[in-house]
Amino acid sequence: MTAHDRPDTVVAAVRRHALTTPDRVAVRIVGYGADEPSTAELTYAQLDRDAGALAARLGRHCAPGDRALLVYPDTMDQVVAFLGCLYASVVPLNPALPVHGRPHEIERAAAVLGDARPAVVLTAASRWQSTAALLRACSHGGTPCLVTDAAGDSGSDSDSADADDATPGWQPPPVVPDALAFLQYTSGSTGAPKGVMISHGALADNARAILGLTGGRGGEVFCGWLPLHHDMGLVGQLLTPLYGGGTTVMMSPAQFIRHPLRWLQLIERYRAGYTAAPNFALDLCCKRVTPEQAAGLDLSSLRVILNGAEPIDERTIERFADRFAGSGLDRRALKPAYGLAESTLLVTATPRGRRYRTIVADAPALGRDQLLPAAAQTSPGGRVTLVGSGTPHGMQVLVVDPDTSVVLDDGRVGEVWTRGPSLASGYWAQPELSAATFGARTADGAGPFLRTGDLGAFHDGELFITGRCKDVVIVHGRNIYPYEAERLMRDLHAGFHGLNGCFFSVSGQGEEPVAVQELRPAAVPGAELPVLARTIRESLTERLGVAVANVALVTPGSVRRTTSGKVERLSTRELFLAGQLRIVYQDLTAGVRARCDAGRSA
Repeated sequence: MTAHDRPDTVVAAVRRHALTTPDRVAVRIVGYGADEPSTAELTYAQLDRDAGALAARLGRHCAPGDRALLVYPDTMDQVVAFLGCLYASVVPLNPALPVHGRPHEIERAAAVLGDARPAVVLTAASRWQSTAALLRACSHGGTPCLVTDAAGDSGSDSDSADADDATPGWQPPPVVPDALAFLQYTSGSTGAPKGVMISHGALADNARAILGLTGGRGGEVFCGWLPLHHDMGLVGQLLTPLYGGGTTVMMSPAQFIRHPLRWLQLIERYRAGYTAAPNFALDLCCKRVTPEQAAGLDLSSLRVILNGAEPIDERTIERFADRFAGSGLDRRALKPAYGLAESTLLVTATPRGRRYRTIVADAPALGRDQLLPAAAQTSPGGRVTLVGSGTPHGMQVLVVDPDTSVVLDDGRVGEVWTRGPSLASGYWAQPELSAATFGARTADGAGPFLRTGDLGAFHDGELFITGRCKDVVIVHGRNIYPYEAERLMRDLHAGFHGLNGCFFSVSGQGEEPVAVQELRPAAVPGAELPVLARTIRESLTERLGVAVANVALVTPGSVRRTTSGKVERLSTRELFLAGQLRIVYQDLTAGVRARCDAGRSA
């Protein structure tokens, strides 16, 4: 695709591909049941037809600009529903809101519904009853609910009888790049969910940036398992290949967790050139795919494995590269990256054709907001290895002092600011927050920039992310980045592997660090828990250079996480103070214990 003939929107791109390559498979979804794997697929011509039919149907229920909540499993129905909304200029949310009935999930769903106020809910017949119950629980039971798959439900407001009754020759309304495409609700790791407004133009620009990582080949095969309610799953795994005229091959996240080998087998089977995965997925493959199974794979087609997890762990990347080197995997395919919903998805990534970069940093200097290589004689406790997130792709990126707005030189840690054509238009119905977040200007007046809330530094042109502004723990003037403490804890005992830790501070006698770690209760006899807590205290104190006296061991699932798997440190801190974590064992200082007691009584 040349610069001259690039379409302005995903809608224009899909409609063009339906004319030029109508028989190419656009989306292929592989399911795994009790029998042989099942495959559902749509060519570009079929996808254009089905999305257009749904758009015509939506036109009888919604006006352009209305919002639609999509509640589906990760199936072809969801893909058609999302694209049908884009065709009809109806704005899909998120695009799905997975809810399992937990109180905090209901609370989040109610916040999203109250903020976006959708005109309609689209769902599958199998999900209608649970969707209706969700709407009632969120005090939105009056919102019309349309079933969009072939099977109707007598209790729904479905008009499925006229689903195929589209007007002959129907055409989607004109879609301009500046128009709102969808609302990507943030996962709420640092506050209430916010609807990020992604325009059609920003979506197309970010898709072009991602395609640039693969070399921009036409017909590229993308393969993954990421859920479509996550920006990397939606933009990186579905919409980017549709924009570029490629094929996306998807499986469910649940199937990946159960059988990670299947993800790699799909890559081999369909000769995928691109995939994306967070850090834990690479780690899971190393643990669950045997060397014998790896030896039987051919992963030589892969040119990009986009790794955008927070944080990116060099040890995991290297284990994955070593495990699958004999499978034909090129180490240069591993592409650590940085992005966020407010920039549609991608901001920086390791450039095509080279390996990712690391820096063995001086830990005390990092605590003083300086990213400096550690000296050769520095002890292991004074070193921390950081993985670079690559270089900007179509975006301007600065590191800025968050208090003075002064642009910082390379090697200085500050807040990451960015601007460019992939930026979102702001937050839905929140003009003041949008202005504060998307309208930042540097001390010399340059801007506007997006304030990402992430901390990082440039070193030799490479961006290194060190943490989030709101998560940094400051003890005696020293900055402690929580992910480092959490990673250290995870390696201390086999009973912690695969579980989550959380590191934060509370006011006790001054600001006191607290280490919370999930533990499988059966993994450690009760009599050994005090010894394990002492090991955590001593190890963290030695490695971090500050006293860590407060340790809480909790049951799996206690540490709050976002829908994309990131640790919600602020929410977990609130649960800790309110006495609502499921404690297996804890050892707290008098000051922190008193603060917790006060929180429970409040």
